[in-house]
Amino acid sequence: MGGALSSFTNFTIGAGSTELDLLVDDVAVTLTTANGGGEDPIDLASRLIDWTRAGVEGGIPNYTNAIDFMAAGGDNTGLVDNAPLLQSLIDSLTTDTVINFPAGTYRFENRINFRSTSLRSLPGVIIRGAGTALTKFLFMDPQAEDAGLFDIAGFNSGSARNITGGLTKGSTAITLSSVSDLAVGDWLWIQQDNDPVAMATIRDIPDYASSIDNNGGWAARVVGQLVKISAVTANGVALQQPLHLDFMWPNPTAQKIGTTSGVGFENFTLDNGLGSAGRFNFDFSRTVNCWIKNVHSLMAVRSHVAVSGSANLTIRDSYFNDAYRHDGGGQQQRAAVQCSGDGHGEPLR
Repeated sequence: MGGALSSFTNFTIGAGSTELDLLVDDVAVTLTTANGGGEDPIDLASRLIDWTRAGVEGGIPNYTNAIDFMAAGGDNTGLVDNAPLLQSLIDSLTTDTVINFPAGTYRFENRINFRSTSLRSLPGVIIRGAGTALTKFLFMDPQAEDAGLFDIAGFNSGSARNITGGLTKGSTAITLSSVSDLAVGDWLWIQQDNDPVAMATIRDIPDYASSIDNNGGWAARVVGQLVKISAVTANGVALQQPLHLDFMWPNPTAQKIGTTSGVGFENFTLDNGLGSAGRFNFDFSRTVNCWIKNVHSLMAVRSHVAVSGSANLTIRDSYFNDAYRHDGGGQQQRAAVQCSGDGHGEPLR
């Protein structure tokens, strides 16, 4: 059928037949199949998630303290490595700060880390250019690591504890094997073992392996959610946001994490000029309330943005394009999200 589809007037899918009425080049066409493909329709209502809490809590902030990168000794010719200077500025921050980059090309020969640890909580920091057409970050990092050129990460605090109840969708309270060292405002990363059927451990697909190992490495325990504690009880915690799904697979646990938060990227172009294998342009791990706004991301090796164990992120008004690798295995993705909760993106192209 080579005509132009103008509209459809009827679309019915369910038990029995499936019927679709189309208007093609002003000619009515009816397509009917004998079987709708199942006796029970999909219960969409039970799968819906309330995303009204998504995005940076309270909206994207601005910080009054500011550093001019050029005044601090930076170079905008594209010829000098700025990574040591920028890393030093970030590591020495004691208050929420905007680091401003005037127009120019800024070369980096190593990735830039934004880290909170058990010894230091990183203040909020905004990396802000003069605009995507004016400020360019050129990364020429030769290290082939599975990490971000901008690498934002928190840490696991203590050991994971078993969850003994409350793991149904919509639940706002869970029971735990221990509540020691938990407090209101702490974040927990809920995870569970993979289901061997739902996670395609055994599969029958031509030209693919008959089985894959989803119990180890990056593929282990990929279904989860980050939740914030609103109250601590004798045997569990109340949650600020409800669970998005039923956690019904084996060995559910809650890992307390120390988050990195309040990190934002605004108004610049990022170009991965070297294309080291395994790279992400931005990598958020164990982070909350971070954002990307008005950024042009170029030439990611794998994902432009990778997210794991994070919540309340905003990615908006940005343009991601091109990648070095165009093969299989999940390469050239705009964003890869694993075990995260309450993210927000609009409009992302």
